[in-house]
Amino acid sequence: MKNNLQEKTKMFTPEYILDIRKGKYSKTGAVARILQECGINSFPINVWEIARKLNFEVFDATFKESNVSGMMIDALTIPPMLEKFGCKRAIVLNRNERKSMQSFTVAHELGHFVFHCDEETNYFDARHTKNKEKLTDEEKIQKQKEDQIDEFAAMLLMPETMFVEFINNSPNRQNRELLKKEMAKVCMVEEDAVDKRFDELKIEFEE
Repeated sequence: MKNNLQEKTKMFTPEYILDIRKGKYSKTGAVARILQECGINSFPINVWEIARKLNFEVFDATFKESNVSGMMIDALTIPPMLEKFGCKRAIVLNRNERKSMQSFTVAHELGHFVFHCDEETNYFDARHTKNKEKLTDEEKIQKQKEDQIDEFAAMLLMPETMFVEFINNSPNRQNRELLKKEMAKVCMVEEDAVDKRFDELKIEFEE
């Protein structure tokens, strides 16, 4: 009985993550604390390293559905699909996607872990890069949840203070297109993610 109880426990979750789940930090504060705890202070943000520090195994695989970018599992016991790896907590990436897309998927799944997981129940998420044109009310609610986690992923990969500081020191500061390409390479993200971050942070450019 004792062994069974030991098996039905999740991998260790740091206290600061539990504090974030309790609402002790804003999203910006959560990003800052995660980066501080992981000793990360420069671009690109190594989300693979963050995942490993949070006891995730990160793999890549080929998915039957082409619009699946990845999935995250945080379980009490080793699920069948992870038996050969012998782990309870994993992020599985679509091996056919670019590194920049994989990076965003890791950050996205970390967002679910930080904000939506708990220590008592199994959690599973699959990230789809394309949504159906027509959504049911339930799917619309789920999309809102996913959009919020995408926002966190962008904040983690492009932290405001670091992002703005880099922009201010860039020779491309006033050229949105050149700066977008530069920032995409520096932050290891897609250009459309940089564009969206410009808008979120209200970065202004000369006409």
